[in-house]
Amino acid sequence: MENVTRTHLIKLFIFIAILITGFYISTQDQSKVFVLEADASMDQPISFFRSQEDQEALTIRYFNLNDKEKSGDSILIKSPEGKTLLIDAGNVKMGEQLNELLEQLRVETLDYAIATHPHHDHIGGFFSVIGTIPISQFLMPDIPVVSKLNQAFHQLLAKRQIHIDYLQKGDSFKLGKEVVIEVLNPSEIPEKQRWTTKQINQLALVLKITYQNTTFLLASDIYKQTESKLIEEFGEQLHVDLLHIPHHGHKTSSSSAFLNTVNPEYAIISSNTSKWKKVYKRLVDKGINTLVTEKNGHIYIQSNGQQINISPEIK
Repeated sequence: MENVTRTHLIKLFIFIAILITGFYISTQDQSKVFVLEADASMDQPISFFRSQEDQEALTIRYFNLNDKEKSGDSILIKSPEGKTLLIDAGNVKMGEQLNELLEQLRVETLDYAIATHPHHDHIGGFFSVIGTIPISQFLMPDIPVVSKLNQAFHQLLAKRQIHIDYLQKGDSFKLGKEVVIEVLNPSEIPEKQRWTTKQINQLALVLKITYQNTTFLLASDIYKQTESKLIEEFGEQLHVDLLHIPHHGHKTSSSSAFLNTVNPEYAIISSNTSKWKKVYKRLVDKGINTLVTEKNGHIYIQSNGQQINISPEIK
């Protein structure tokens, strides 16, 4: 009888220990679950990779590309009908990483691909993407940069028989039926043999995206000089709901005049180099809701045409 009682007591102690351990684990993990499903402005968190949530909405995904060096930009846009547009592809080493991310999102074809300008941290990843995922149409500015990378890039497009359409100010096209994409920059492109980094960045594509009553401005790598030119040419037309902060949040860009003219509610900084902190502070001080891929991970943006909802991977 004593042995039976002792056995029961041991089992009881084990059971209580399991309950206490389970309670501790659940309370400790609760915050982790919240962080991974973090949500800036939505009642129901939407996972970055839950592509079934994309239906009947415009979605924009900022990829947080991981590298010890400057990883560059890459943005996937999908129309409510499911038409896809990939803007830039990070540096060369990011290609395979980007392929894996697109596979997780079940992207089997790209209706459009855009290279905003021929710098390694914007076109490099395309060397892996091209040939892995079929691309119907390739768009870029006609900047005649003579570099080994740019020459190899054009040779690859020719080899894969991918036609290039060159974009400039005044051009526009639709992604699906209702998503309108306007080109605000570049305008005239000079014929040159040698180009500085600044000169190429000044000629990067600037795209304004409109879906019903929501608007987005993607400013690529432009500097303050081009920002001033855009203010002169477009004025209040630059005002949008969400601004892609130019040049990865570097001090070369984001003048007060430009930020005041665009006057966005949201801003996204695509960067992994920590050179964005001064610009980030200025944005926050202006009351602009600002997210950074290095700080917030992958960023998921959804528009139903009337409002914009943003879900960062990490809040």
